[in-house]
Order: sequence, then structure tokens, then C-alpha cells
Amino acid sequence: MADLRRQEISLNDEERRIRGAEQIRKTEEKSSPERQQEAADRRAKAMEDYQSRLDREQKKRDERATAQSSEKANSEASAERLKGNQGKTQARTDKQAAAAEEAKKFNVRQKEAQERRAQYESDRLKRVKPPAKSLPLPE
Repeated sequence: MADLRRQEISLNDEERRIRGAEQIRKTEEKSSPERQQEAADRRAKAMEDYQSRLDREQKKRDERATAQSSEKANSEASAERLKGNQGKTQARTDKQAAAAEEAKKFNVRQKEAQERRAQYESDRLKRVKPPAKSLPLPE
């Protein structure tokens, strides 16, 4: 039994040495210049990818901001046009109302003028005094 135990210990020692050597080989392989260069290349590529993603995201944000500002400007312009159109409509309505009022005033003035002419004519006909003589002609 002790012999089996000794054999088992020696096999375990051998396995440990093999695993240790494998670990050392892996460590050396990882620290080899080629591996380090590959790792540095991977890191550089990852950084480039990350930076390009950030740039695309910033570009999208800028485009969204531009679109929002142009949409806001268009909305404000539409509101101004609508307000202007409402103002024009109101002005047109006011002008039409004022035109109707002016037409009434004009008709009243025409009627008054006609009455004055008729009064003048009737007063002229009622006058008994003959018209004045004309001025003498120069000699």
C-alpha cells in the first residue's frame, strides 16, 4: 500500500511539473513580442472602433439637433404666416366694413349736396331783384 501511495505521489508530482511547465510556456507565449504586438493591435483597433462609434453618435446628435432646429424654425415660420394671414383677413374684413360705411357717408353727402343745389335753385327763383348788370367793356 505504501508502494502504491509512493507511485501516486510521484505521478502527481510529474503531472504538477507538466502543468507548471505548460503554464510557464503559456506565460512566455503571452509575453512574447508577437503576442504583445497582436494585443496592442487589438487594443488600437478597439479604440478606433470606439472612437468611430462616438463620432457617428455625435454626428447623429448634431443631425437631430439640426433637424429639430429647422423643424422649430419651420413651425415658427408657419405660425407667423398663419398670424399674418389672419391679420390680412381681419384687415380685409375691416376694410370692407369701412368701405360700406364710407359708401353710406358718400350717399348722405351726395343727398345733402343735391338738397343744397335744390335749395339754392329755389332761392334763386324766389328772388325778385333782377340780376346785376354786367360790367362795361373797356374802350
